[in-house]
Amino acid sequence: AWAAGLRRKECLRLQPHEDFTGPTLEIRHGAKGGRERSLPLDQFEPERQQAIWELIDKLRRITPVGAPAGWPGMTLEQSKRRLRYLVESVGLTKAQIGATFHGLRHDYAIDGLQSKSGFTAPVRGGLVVDYEAIVEHQKVISRHLGHNRPKVTAAYYGSVREMQKLAKMRLLHSWQLLQPGLEDGLAVLHRYELEQLYLTGQRATGTNSRESDPFDFAIPGALGLSANLLASLIQEVTRYWNHKLGLPVLVAVMVDEPSGTAEQDSPGYSNSMLPLYQKSEGKANVERAGALPLFEAASPPTTSV
Repeated sequence: AWAAGLRRKECLRLQPHEDFTGPTLEIRHGAKGGRERSLPLDQFEPERQQAIWELIDKLRRITPVGAPAGWPGMTLEQSKRRLRYLVESVGLTKAQIGATFHGLRHDYAIDGLQSKSGFTAPVRGGLVVDYEAIVEHQKVISRHLGHNRPKVTAAYYGSVREMQKLAKMRLLHSWQLLQPGLEDGLAVLHRYELEQLYLTGQRATGTNSRESDPFDFAIPGALGLSANLLASLIQEVTRYWNHKLGLPVLVAVMVDEPSGTAEQDSPGYSNSMLPLYQKSEGKANVERAGALPLFEAASPPTTSV
């Protein structure tokens, strides 16, 4: 699945003695819609080529000639259940690590496109993609995966527009989780004569993928505190937000606070550090808290990420 982008059924129905010629891997059994295809190994990344050679060699040693790679004496459905059990046993599930067996096929498609085109796929953070420049590469990957239409596999790579929508939704969800704790969270900062807290990391860019992903915070203006007070501050902020959110919390101290001006702050830096409090007359308040460049009160994010 990872090395050649095969579906689960194609993995189980593969005949290692007959379907591997050396230069190509022939998908003759279990293909969706009966559409057979030939995978030329010279078009694979070296790591995947090596993996295919090694896997076929192992399968040939344990599989009788003319038999499929699924378990001997089992029907296809029994082999599917056995494979599902093993996959769950090693933690390859969405619930455990946020990935699935079928996701290995997506991984093949994305790696292949990036290797051939030199672009980073939007699902991996690529934001500037010339789609006309990658259309031929998409066609090749689509054929390898057994799809007639490149648009079907395009969903694996994602699009800038759709990834921006998803990032905004994730940002809004993180903001909604933070909102009930903002006022008391500011009171914690005030005890140390501080006025601001930044959300950083994946949640600040909307690239977190799981509900259980941690919240990363950065505290500006705290370096003037004594070592004991600084340690106490980090512990108290961590403890407060961990209790309030019920999720892992990581807190760091910022060396320099972003100035908030386009001239002094790079876009990547400012977009990945979102202030939680609006400053008014020299003091922070929570009336319009929540990374104001992205949010208006409790409204959804409006700027691109």
